[in-house]
Amino acid sequence: MFSHLAVVPEILLTRFHIKVHSAAATGLAALLLCLFHGHLTRFLKTPLALPWLLLFVWYGWASLFGLWPRVCLDFLWEYGLRFHAAPFFLCAAALSLRQVRLLLYWAGAGGVMVLLYCWRYGEFDGGRFDIPHTSLGNPNDLALHLLFTFSFLMLFLWTKSLPARAFVLLATPVALMYLLKTGSRGNFITLAAMVLTFLITARRSQRLAAVVLLLVTIPAVLPLVPRSTLDRLRTLMYLFSDEAPAGDSEVERAIQSQEARRQLQKHAIRLTLQHPLLGVGPHMFEPAVDLRVRAETGRKSTWQGPHNAYLQISSETGLPGLLFYLWTIVLCLRLNHRAMKWARAAGHRMGAGQSLSLLLATIAYAVGTLFSHLAYAYYLPFLVGLTAANHLAMQQELGGGRSRS
Repeated sequence: MFSHLAVVPEILLTRFHIKVHSAAATGLAALLLCLFHGHLTRFLKTPLALPWLLLFVWYGWASLFGLWPRVCLDFLWEYGLRFHAAPFFLCAAALSLRQVRLLLYWAGAGGVMVLLYCWRYGEFDGGRFDIPHTSLGNPNDLALHLLFTFSFLMLFLWTKSLPARAFVLLATPVALMYLLKTGSRGNFITLAAMVLTFLITARRSQRLAAVVLLLVTIPAVLPLVPRSTLDRLRTLMYLFSDEAPAGDSEVERAIQSQEARRQLQKHAIRLTLQHPLLGVGPHMFEPAVDLRVRAETGRKSTWQGPHNAYLQISSETGLPGLLFYLWTIVLCLRLNHRAMKWARAAGHRMGAGQSLSLLLATIAYAVGTLFSHLAYAYYLPFLVGLTAANHLAMQQELGGGRSRS
């Protein structure tokens, strides 16, 4: 988990020309340890097991009957072993709230590593910030990654360690600065959704602290963000408009970008309507659109994704796939919110903190992927596994919300 969230193999390969297969090695080790440990089927005891398994089964059917079954099955085999199996390993490894918390610390450490990469390797390309030659080479994906991992880093605020709390307070403006530098309007909306969720669910003292932190951080960070990037974020007010102020080139470019995304999403909707049951096959949106564009115009397509994970799933695996996907995300939201209430009722401070961190990570993924096609990335499998492990540990240690001395 740390290897993926800290993109360690990619940095080692692109910057130091060192190729490591950390995902394969740790995956094999996890499988062997979990088999020996005897808890590999523990994930099946959670409400998340049914939609998660049905989702993968539907991926399989969509692969078999899609437009490119051989390519889809090759992709699905790798995805299943690397990511979709992660909840089984995470639930088998983390049997207590403390063990779940340790995993969340590792996830937060992955976010710290990415902040270091931003400082050392980050670059501006076309006025937007990213980490080139990695999976975070897209500014939107980098912004979502920062929000996702920072949700786990916030857990340190619930510890009794003053240095740990101080570290988070110092890391907050740094993360916000790089987030703004990406110029990702969609993830600025995601940040707003996360802040709103925190203000609604956190305790009064925590809400007050969050407001003060934002009031101090934002004025300090804004001077460090290029004017062109701030101008791009300013175009949020024209996000759903087709008219730009005369002479405002930045707004015009933003609207052109938005229109290009709309066209891709229209392609996704059309593919969904043409193949409502099984879609065109997992990870096959780009070639399917290319076939469609060539047939209609005689020219090749731009070969881009739909910039929306929900439309990605519906167009590639059909409406049933979308149903199982949404079912999984909604359950993550519900279980994490319920776990937070259980912990508070039992007076378990850290349990409430880690459940809130998971809830914020779920919000980050659920809203952020409205603007990014990362349906088959590691984010959702890790989120499902950590949510399920936290839910099981909460039931075991706190009795499902009944206070215990």
